[in-house]
Amino acid sequence: MYDELLLVIWVLALFQIKHFIADYVMQPMWIIRAKGHFSQPGGYCHAGIHAVGSIPALLLAGLTFLPMLAFMAAEFVVHFLIDHFKARNALKSGKGPDTAAFWAMHGFDQMLHHFTYLVMTGVAFRLMAD
Repeated sequence: MYDELLLVIWVLALFQIKHFIADYVMQPMWIIRAKGHFSQPGGYCHAGIHAVGSIPALLLAGLTFLPMLAFMAAEFVVHFLIDHFKARNALKSGKGPDTAAFWAMHGFDQMLHHFTYLVMTGVAFRLMAD
C-alpha cells in the first residue's frame, strides 16, 4: 500500500514539475499572445508542450504506448480549451495583472489544470489495476 501511494505522489510531482516548466519557463510572448485565437499556432504549440511533457509521468504510472497516446491527446485538447477560454475571458474583461479579477481567472485556470492531472493520475492507476 505504501509503495503504491509513493508512486502516485511521484507521478503527481512529475506532473507539477512539468506544469511549472511548460507554463512558466517555456512560454514566450508569441505563445501567450496566441492563446484565445484558434487561427494562431501558439496555443496549439503550448498544449503540445504540455502533452509531450507528460510522458515521464505517464511512463512512471505504467502506461503502455497506445493508452499513453490517448492520455496525451486528451490532455492536449483539455489544456488547449482551458487556456483558450481563459484567454478569451481575459480579453473580454480587459482586466490586467494589476487587478484581483485577473489573478482569480489565473488561479481558476491553474486549478483546472491541476484537477486534470489528478484525473489523469487516477484513471492511469485504475487502468493499471485492471
